[in-house]
Amino acid sequence: MNSLYAKNALLNGPEDGYFGALNGLKGGCQNSPLRECSPTMIQALAAAPIAFSHGVSSMERPDREGVSGTYLIRDNTRRAPLAVFKPCDEEVSDLSDPVLGDFKPGSGAFREVAAYLLDTQGFAGVPETSIASVHSRPEEKEGMLQVYVQNDGDADDFGPSLFETEAVQKVAAFDLRVMNADRHGGNLLVSREGSSHRLTPIDHGLILPESLRSLPWPVWMNWPQAKAPMTPKVREYVMGLNVDRDIKMLRAKLGDNISEGSLDALRCGTTLLKVCVLLNLSLYEIGLLVYSPSTEEKSFLGSLFEDVKYLDLGSLIRPDGALDHGCNEVLRRALSKYPELLELFSDDFAACV
Repeated sequence: MNSLYAKNALLNGPEDGYFGALNGLKGGCQNSPLRECSPTMIQALAAAPIAFSHGVSSMERPDREGVSGTYLIRDNTRRAPLAVFKPCDEEVSDLSDPVLGDFKPGSGAFREVAAYLLDTQGFAGVPETSIASVHSRPEEKEGMLQVYVQNDGDADDFGPSLFETEAVQKVAAFDLRVMNADRHGGNLLVSREGSSHRLTPIDHGLILPESLRSLPWPVWMNWPQAKAPMTPKVREYVMGLNVDRDIKMLRAKLGDNISEGSLDALRCGTTLLKVCVLLNLSLYEIGLLVYSPSTEEKSFLGSLFEDVKYLDLGSLIRPDGALDHGCNEVLRRALSKYPELLELFSDDFAACV
């Protein structure tokens, strides 16, 4: 018998285990203390076991190059895509890789769920995501189940001039907050909505690295929207983030499936983002501290965290939002290592340091 189960990891806490057969979704989605499952997710969860058991639908790889272990689940009548499933045991891993080495094999699915949970109010537009198990004799696969987003291609198929500044900045702020190590044009879906183009960020299996180091250059660092002043809406959202609350939530929802190292990365990313917003830096300017254009070069952040003195970036910002002296010292170190950055930074930054 084929069936699909949704795990309560993001719904009512890991202690609740599995829903059981998804014929009624007893509680679960509807009783979530954080976010409710949408009708689309419920439809995907309900349609998948029916489609599998009747042989009218199956998991299939999407037509995207370079995607490993990713499958589409289609509606059993109209054949329309409903969800994307990524099994944990098919995640790409390479402990010798300077980036992939910071991510334990099989942890990507839970990082994808963490991305959805952290995207409060759907600010960046991360699609609804859950942990699910597909039972298909003779094996069982656990992985990430994400609602499929209808799209017209990805950012590589469109010029960045078509994207609204605020839409790009929402994604950039999210990536910096979660220390995303994998943001290229292929994982930014584009959907035409009248004369505008909506961006949907996907593929978040490489967020919240186990250790803090230089991160690969994201596609939005090459776009002019990231260099523009932060919009009031983005700035307000960033300053309203509460990293302690976020960490408590992830511990409650994901339990042992989220490491302390990953939570440290979230604290670092959120704090650095808020500090730099107070200094009126653009997202591009913040990115210069975090990202490196090549694996041979270390970013300022990558060099910074070789010094244990600065491991707790949370100490750099006081509860009242004011900057501590330690922040100025960190920024001075940034300028001493990269003096050319001074020309890019605002007058407020120069006055602070």
